[in-house]
Amino acid sequence: MKKFIASIVVALSGALSLSAIPLFPFFVDTAGSYEEGCPEALRAIGIKATHYTGTPFFSSLKSADEFLNDVLPFSSYTITKEEFELQGAKVTLYTSDMENGQTSTLYLIQLPEGKFYVAYDESAAN
Repeated sequence: MKKFIASIVVALSGALSLSAIPLFPFFVDTAGSYEEGCPEALRAIGIKATHYTGTPFFSSLKSADEFLNDVLPFSSYTITKEEFELQGAKVTLYTSDMENGQTSTLYLIQLPEGKFYVAYDESAAN
């Protein structure tokens, strides 16, 4: 009985404390197949990424964003979401600080001409 109570306490304390999570698995789920680097179209608007796809599983920023809102564990981890425009492109940015001192960033980018990208980066936390 003591072990059962102890396991419940541990589970609850873990659920109550928010922690870091890498967003790379969610990038892969959203992107499908991807390439390393950052395409010129994203660099031109100031996006820095180490991985990207211009042919994601989802056809639009809205559908990818809806998927991520359903699957990201917001209640268990510290994940922030920002929406903004960058040189005419619509950008949804998800970030999470990781335990190794890095920040994990997942981008959804809808360019003005309609091209949709999903991109990912890890960088030193600010």
